[in-house]
Amino acid sequence: MSPEKIFDQFEALLEQERLAIRSLDAQRVASLADQKEALLGALRACSLPTQPQFAERMTKLVKELRRNGVLLANARDCLRDVLSACQGGSQLPSHARGAHAAALPPTMVSYRG
Repeated sequence: MSPEKIFDQFEALLEQERLAIRSLDAQRVASLADQKEALLGALRACSLPTQPQFAERMTKLVKELRRNGVLLANARDCLRDVLSACQGGSQLPSHARGAHAAALPPTMVSYRG
């Protein structure tokens, strides 16, 4: 597969991932994570560091991966706050708890379900 097609597929996949994160579709997020891993392997096989014409697309891809990572982290934190409130913990969101956040017991939340 050509690097152009890999980048195109990666970009489409990241958009699908954002939609899955927003809809809290853990199964879809997990499936997309597997697909991202396969595409990353395909990019590695293309020897992109030796092809400077793809630097801009790689930079954009990294930004989009970070964006999705932030969405995943925020979704995880929101779910953690809800679980904490349901378990009798602080009703304040984690960003508002400040120093008190460390006093709460950790709650493990998996996006894979």
